[in-house]
Amino acid sequence: MTAGYLRYPHLHGDQVTFVAADDIWLAPVTGGRATRLTDDAAPARNPRFAPDGTRLAWTSTRDGHAEVMVIDLATGSSERLTYWGNASTNVIG
Repeated sequence: MTAGYLRYPHLHGDQVTFVAADDIWLAPVTGGRATRLTDDAAPARNPRFAPDGTRLAWTSTRDGHAEVMVIDLATGSSERLTYWGNASTNVIG
C-alpha cells in the first residue's frame, strides 16, 4: 500500500475534510473509509465546515476562475455561492 496524502485538512467533531486528487473528501477522524464529495475534474482547495457542521464550503475552479461552493452534508446538494470571477477568491473560515 502506498502512502496517502491530504491537503487543507479541517476538523469538526469526529469528522475531517480534506482535498486529495483535486476533490473534497470527508472521513471519520478515527480512521476508516473516506467519502468523496466532489468529482469536478478541477482543482479544489480550503474546505471548511460550517460552525454547526451541517455544510462544507470550499474554493473550486470548475467554472474557470476560483469561486466558493457549498454542499449540504445531509442531502448532498451543492451550489455555487459567489460569481466574482476572481482568481484570489478563497474560503478562509
